[in-house]
This record gives sequence, structure tokens and C-alpha cells, in this order.
Amino acid sequence: MKKNWIKIAITIVLAGVAYYQVSDYFDYNNSLANALSPQSQEKIIVLIQKGSSARKIGNILQEKKIIRKGKNFERYVKSRKAEQKLLSGRFEVSPGMTIPEITEVLTNPKKAKNFITVPEGWTVTQIDDALVKMGIMKPEEFSQAAKNFQTYEKFPFLQKEKLQTRQQPLEGYLFPDTYFLDTGAFNAQTLIDQMLRNFQKKITAEKISADALDNTILIASLLEREVRTEKDLAIVAGIIWKRNESGWFLNIDATTLYDKDYDTYKIKGFPPGPIGNPGMKTIHAAANPVGSPYWYYITKPKTGEVVYAKTNDEQNQNRAKYLN
Repeated sequence: MKKNWIKIAITIVLAGVAYYQVSDYFDYNNSLANALSPQSQEKIIVLIQKGSSARKIGNILQEKKIIRKGKNFERYVKSRKAEQKLLSGRFEVSPGMTIPEITEVLTNPKKAKNFITVPEGWTVTQIDDALVKMGIMKPEEFSQAAKNFQTYEKFPFLQKEKLQTRQQPLEGYLFPDTYFLDTGAFNAQTLIDQMLRNFQKKITAEKISADALDNTILIASLLEREVRTEKDLAIVAGIIWKRNESGWFLNIDATTLYDKDYDTYKIKGFPPGPIGNPGMKTIHAAANPVGSPYWYYITKPKTGEVVYAKTNDEQNQNRAKYLN
């Protein structure tokens, strides 16, 4: 009797497996033959980062409701040995397209529109390096275009006389964001103009005076490298402003990595200019610093937590406790 039950159980399991395999087979083939919404004319933009796997792209397509199941896209691409042919860029696809049709778009260089995502805090040099790796520009092409920038009159927030004395005049003002690079009329200057227009648009809401803007952006660029937790940004901004107003050395480690002339362990007050291109969180914090009794701070390497101190002795104790 026991053996009969075992046979029945095995039969049920095998039947279940067979049903699943048949169901999966029909689901997969249906997804190849039929679009999610066959009548749809909607165009949906998808951004594919360089090096994205078929699985990751399938998940993106599923999340955007372009296909039913990302795993079917992955399965199809791998069955056609097309994973290495998938391109990065900006693509227009539709729920009215089948998986083979979508794959055709994502492997067609003529359908790809380049884009670059500039993270908060990146320097001009880092942007240049990224464009070179993408094969869009030659080494230092972007850096030189930024260094030799001339059309200041188009952007009244740029203080030409002050900025032109710096080794990289536009550092701090090239707003971090995702930018689409239209292949027809695209060059370093058009990208710079896009970034400056974006900066102007974003900064308007902050209502920062013209006199305070440059130092605000400078402090924001320091915060990008010094503080990881949003709740501490305004407090550390207050400390930096206070140190500068008191004629102190700022003693900010990140400045030593940017350039020897920016080393705030050797020069009092602010460095000659920003050390990167900050985002809105740090700009807002720099424009709205919070007063505190603290003069010192350290950031815990593992957690990013900021520990404050009122005196140099307290600071040294914190350094010994958290940094050694």
C-alpha cells in the first residue's frame, strides 16, 4: 500500500513538472509571437547602461510594462547568442512590439542614442574620462573645451573675471545629471551648454545672491566629498563657513587630492575654487547652513556617520577611536 502511495506521489510530481514545462513553453512562444499590447502605439524610452546583462535589460522592460516577463527576453536573447550584441544608449520601444522586434532595436547601432550620466561630485576630468571610455570624444577634448570656454555672456551667473583665473573655470557649474548626446550636432561645447543651462534652471529656486553663489558652490563641492549622510550636510556646511569666517585652515582631506594649490591644510580659508560639480542636496545645504557649537568633525569610514567635536582635544580622541 505504501509503495502505491509513493508511485502516486511521484506521478503527481512528474505530471506537475510536465505541466509546468508545457505551460512555460507556450508562455515563452506566445511572448515571441505576440506583443504585450498589440494595438499600442506608445513609445517608451529605456536607458541601457553599458555592460547591462540580458537579465537586467529584461527586468527593465518588464518594470516599464513593455513586455510581460523579463525572463522570456533573457531566454530569447541567449538562444540567439545575441547578448554580446546588446547596446548601451537611449532607445524607443513599445508595448506593441514583440520580444524579437525589441531585440532588433536594442542591437541596432542606428537606433541607439548615446547618453552620459554624471554623478554628483564628479570633476571635469572624470567627465572627460567617461566620454573617452564611451568612445565619444578624444582624451582631454572635453576638459580643454571647458578650460577654453568663452561664451560667458550666455550665462550671467558665471563670474568671468574670477573664473578665468582658475585652471578649470567651469568646475562646480557643470550640473550632474543624465544628458542625451544627439549624434548629429553633438560636441564638447554643446554638452557644456546643456550642463550650464541645467545648472541655471536648477539653481533658480535656491535664490542665492550673485555674490554668494561661487562660495556656495565651492562649499557644496567640499560637502560632496566630506559627508555621506543628508542629515549632516547643513551642520558640516555651517562648520566650514564658520572656520572660513574665523580665518582658520579648513583642513579638508578631499582638497589634497584635487590639486596641490587647493590643499586646505596649507592655505587658510577657501581653496581657489570648487573641487567637483555638486548636486542640489549639497548646494541647498551650503546655502542654508545650520549653526552648531561644533568646530570639528570626522566621518566614520564604514558607515558614513559624522562624529562632531567642540575642541581639538575631542577631535583627536574621536580620530583615535574611529579612524585608527
